[in-house]
Amino acid sequence: MIVDASAERILLWQPIDPRTAVLGELDVATGRVTVFGRAGNWDGTPECGAVGDTLACVQLGALTVWRLPERHRRMP
Repeated sequence: MIVDASAERILLWQPIDPRTAVLGELDVATGRVTVFGRAGNWDGTPECGAVGDTLACVQLGALTVWRLPERHRRMP
């Protein structure tokens, strides 16, 4: 399921059991997914937003934040 999609990236999440999901980024050119996070205690669809090199999701009132894969991190 898509978490965030823009011209720069497509972020996805996939349940792996009834309450756990993995998060990844789809490389459209190769079709490969880079997994960058794992979420526990998810039940249903989370509310997520991505800005810069960060993805934040709220599920059941709990906020979890992940850093996106290296290619989205800005150089100082």
